Amino acid sequence: MTTATPAPSMPSPPPTTTSTTAGHKPIPASSTLPTPPAAWDVRSWQDPATAMLLPQVSTQRMLIPVEVYVDFICPWCYISMRSLEAAMDAFVARHPEVEFEVHWRPFYVAPMLRRSRPTLDFYAGAVPEEDKLRALLERIRVAGVAHGLAFDYAGRVGPTRDAHKLAALAARRGGRRAQALMVERLMRAGLVEARDISDAEVLAQVAASEGLGLDRADVFLELADEDASRRVDREVENAREVRGIEAVPCVTVLSRFKVGGFQDSQVFTDLFTKIYDEKIAQ
Repeated sequence: MTTATPAPSMPSPPPTTTSTTAGHKPIPASSTLPTPPAAWDVRSWQDPATAMLLPQVSTQRMLIPVEVYVDFICPWCYISMRSLEAAMDAFVARHPEVEFEVHWRPFYVAPMLRRSRPTLDFYAGAVPEEDKLRALLERIRVAGVAHGLAFDYAGRVGPTRDAHKLAALAARRGGRRAQALMVERLMRAGLVEARDISDAEVLAQVAASEGLGLDRADVFLELADEDASRRVDREVENAREVRGIEAVPCVTVLSRFKVGGFQDSQVFTDLFTKIYDEKIAQ
């Protein structure tokens, strides 16, 4: 799904290839440090100054940081979420020593959108040719069904800043697991249940759902907090200006590998395997 400036833009069809940075190699060990005594003892090559660019490995665990840039009105983002989760679950099943640390990052697909409008009107404004719009929605439908998702376009689409504020609140209150659950619930509410997630009452209902249980008063305080709005806006600006994120979904691994657009689970599996094999080879 691409950004819209100033007009909203439709979800773009999934690309056929993945875009990554140059091949990742761990920082070599200093010649003054001893040779690692065991395959998983990587103290000799893990440079504290650059540790965030490397999988964080102990004698039992390999921690791989992942950032996922999404917007809640983007159906490709929901499909990509399912695809990535399937890849991570399957990889951990084969390699129990691996743990993925996933952070969900905000992005605005339609930054100029100021009020809600019918979903199909929103899409038609971005893709006015009826045959092209129908073909695109069919591609989204087929991809969604393959990942257990049935999209409903009978609802409304509006600005997503408040929804991103809610995801940030969940992360502060409950950590990464709560944030992931909130992202899932917001995606489902807007894209599958056809609820208007730009509406504060809808957001409060999502936040109070099972497994989240955020206090209604806290939710409305967060939505009214201008500092919280500015924090989300800064994150989105940083994604564009610093991280070079131009469209969503976009997944970065180790802050170095970038996978843009919806991708099949195998694309993520191949990347995880490359990272894992390079670490084992050290």
